Amino acid sequence: MIVPEDTEDSAIKKDGQLYLGKIKRAFHRHFNINKKMKNRGVIWGEFDGKVVLITGGSRGMGAAHARAFVKEGAKVAITDILVEEGEKLSDELGEQVKFYKHDVSISTEWEAIVADIEETSGPINVLVNNAGVSLMKPILEMSEEEYRRVIDINQVSVFIGMKTVIPSMLKTKDGSIINISSLAGFRGTVDGSVPILHLNSLFVV
Repeated sequence: MIVPEDTEDSAIKKDGQLYLGKIKRAFHRHFNINKKMKNRGVIWGEFDGKVVLITGGSRGMGAAHARAFVKEGAKVAITDILVEEGEKLSDELGEQVKFYKHDVSISTEWEAIVADIEETSGPINVLVNNAGVSLMKPILEMSEEEYRRVIDINQVSVFIGMKTVIPSMLKTKDGSIINISSLAGFRGTVDGSVPILHLNSLFVV
């Protein structure tokens, strides 16, 4: 949001947006304080003591989530089937992070991981359902097994994860669930005259 320089305390209408001078000044105060603190190397620690579980956390966006939560003071559990990359990231980020090998489509693995997190770090405050796969293939060449595997990972795992983690969150009376989706669900793909099924079912979450 861009706040106009001529905004006063009274509300004004500009380009369909409603701005308040008070909001403008509060924004600038926060920005300037934040900038000064960052320049001094101070970490805000908004998640100090919080426990975060991130699926698909070994690389890419999941790894970026993990790094961000660690910087804010959280204890982070990252799960993935990519063991080597996950363990490497865990070593890099230090004692605040623990890696678990995890097939998100298997409910018993969810149960075991949540139980271990509670035992070692405490109840879970944040769940990031980030794990997902994508399959681009002509629909006539795609097997039912391939289709179901993508659905199990991208959709069913989200349900299993929430169902397994929510009881842990209820113990803290403080929980947030973030389900990562995909823009790929907005459009189909055509290769010549053959429909391509870009199977990224995270969009429907």
